[in-house]
Amino acid sequence: MNLKAQEVQILIRLGHLFLYFVLVFAFIFSIHFLAKVYGSVAFDENSWVENIQLALLCISVLVFCGQVVIFPAYRAVLLFLMCCCLFACCRELDATLDALVPVLHWKFAYIFPLSAFTYIWKFREKARKQFCDFFNMPAFYLMFLAVVLVIPVAQCIGHGTFVKNVLGINKVADIKELFEETTEAVGYFLILLSSIEMYYNVKSIKVKK
Repeated sequence: MNLKAQEVQILIRLGHLFLYFVLVFAFIFSIHFLAKVYGSVAFDENSWVENIQLALLCISVLVFCGQVVIFPAYRAVLLFLMCCCLFACCRELDATLDALVPVLHWKFAYIFPLSAFTYIWKFREKARKQFCDFFNMPAFYLMFLAVVLVIPVAQCIGHGTFVKNVLGINKVADIKELFEETTEAVGYFLILLSSIEMYYNVKSIKVKK
């Protein structure tokens, strides 16, 4: 059976998505394993799940940083994504940074997205084309799903008052941490996957050109 180039591209994308689907399952079951071994302690501040979240974000920062060097034609998008991951890293380290950084505490991390926006504005003509390409990439939709999980799903459904209204006051903190931290971890894992997918997407565009 002879396949057209477009059909081959679609099959490759579907293959990537299936692989990511399997990897997310494996990642969730790894959290199941941690819960079996360590119980609720695995979800405590600075414990296993939080450290995994931080590691995922740090690796994503490195992946995007490497792509900034490899694909200078997409520097504005990649710097923006890298800076967003850096901001999220600082947000996850809020307790530590609040103790170490006077006055601003962890909020000094806003300098990262602000720097990215400054760069984008300075090179806005080039950045516009880069973001238009990015919004058509599978990596964008994977990243959008990750953001949905990390912000509205984890923060709103894992909200303490919501959990209390549904399940009562017993162990609200534990239940909240279980849902919120697990959902955030899956979201950060998807961000890492999207950073890898970004490499293939940009490489594919450069090959076409």
